Amino acid sequence: HNPCSVSPGGLTPYVTESMPESAATIALASDHAGFSLKQDLHAMLDALGHSCIDLGAHSEARCDYPNYGYAAAQAVAGGTA
Repeated sequence: HNPCSVSPGGLTPYVTESMPESAATIALASDHAGFSLKQDLHAMLDALGHSCIDLGAHSEARCDYPNYGYAAAQAVAGGTA
């Protein structure tokens, strides 16, 4: 199941048409509930030639999103993503 192509106007057309010509480094983060979608998004971005920094969660074990969201914000603010 690919949640990025759920509907004709879903995420896939937006992402493939809106990405810049040059590769980007993108920070990804989610809680346990978003783990599967984050994995799909990571694969899609890799296929488009972008680098991803996976800041967690790294499994479907229960966790708190703010820990990972903060890490993603730090990566963006620090210029690594």
